[in-house]
Amino acid sequence: MRDNRFRNSNRHGPQSVVSLKSPHLNLPAFSVSPEREKMLIKLCEMLGLKDIDFDSHPQFSKDYLLKGADEAAVRRCFHPGVLTFFEQHTGKRQWVATEGLGSILVYSSATGEICLTASGSSLSAKP
Repeated sequence: MRDNRFRNSNRHGPQSVVSLKSPHLNLPAFSVSPEREKMLIKLCEMLGLKDIDFDSHPQFSKDYLLKGADEAAVRRCFHPGVLTFFEQHTGKRQWVATEGLGSILVYSSATGEICLTASGSSLSAKP
């Protein structure tokens, strides 16, 4: 775990980052980050990656950019409990971002709380 303090145009303050590697994980390649990062959105569009939205969770779809090459696998990973978790962690002071690929999960948070776990090919959120 690493704690950083940074300042840029979008975020100010502390950031906690956790990187996990486990042979028990088999995550699809994905990245989820706050939607307000417009440069990332434009880059993804140029590379042909689209934002994966969920009709069942419009707040998540509005607040976060979720991308991944295998959309069906990413959708299975982001079940309703995980989507609700992200919806509850929105805004400049409480954002979260996560990336996964195979046996690796990287989680960063502005709150310093680690509330997201992974097992096999899915994510779980602690209450």
